[in-house]
Amino acid sequence: MISDHKNTSKEGLEERLKDHEETLQKYDERLAILESSSVLESKRLDSLCEQLMEFSFDIKEMLSSHDERMKEQEMECIKKEKDIESLAASVKGILSILRWTATTVFLMLAGFFIWYIQIRPA
Repeated sequence: MISDHKNTSKEGLEERLKDHEETLQKYDERLAILESSSVLESKRLDSLCEQLMEFSFDIKEMLSSHDERMKEQEMECIKKEKDIESLAASVKGILSILRWTATTVFLMLAGFFIWYIQIRPA
């Protein structure tokens, strides 16, 4: 009877041990799956971080080239403004010369007309 009880309890313990080992094995498999998925997620995150860094670098390059173009356009605008001011000054000078020439021609014609009236026989 004692030996039957020992055998029964030994078999029960062995069965429980076997169940625990199977449960541990299942947990080990789940842990391995989780670890592998964790490694994959880590690799994905590393890849995403690398892509973000490249994107950030590209954005910085684009911004710097845009700033350079803006400065170049600003310099071109300043140059064009100076050219326009220079042209305006030239036109003003030409108009001044034309006004002086017109005044001179008018006075010469007026003088010629007066002279012509005076020398004309009455």
